[in-house]
Amino acid sequence: MNLHELLLERIDELVGELLPGAQRLRHEFRVGSIDGERGSSLSIDAKTGLWIDHNPGAPEPRQGNLLTLIQAVKGLSPEEAFRWAREWLRGAVWA
Repeated sequence: MNLHELLLERIDELVGELLPGAQRLRHEFRVGSIDGERGSSLSIDAKTGLWIDHNPGAPEPRQGNLLTLIQAVKGLSPEEAFRWAREWLRGAVWA
């Protein structure tokens, strides 16, 4: 299993941690932006973990997988997002 798949197994917890203002509507989370405010510009598919911010003025990256979501929300490099995800999964296993 790759890191994205491991994160996908815990998507409800992950989105709650990254974007506490996100609302789940069936198989999709909606939130205003990577800043987490209420709204619906950013959507995350709960089945695939793919996301997109429909606001053309949003900063890059504006779409991707759960690792790029971590990168965007936390303001991390790809390598830092990978390390953060691994540490978060370790903590989630023991919580």
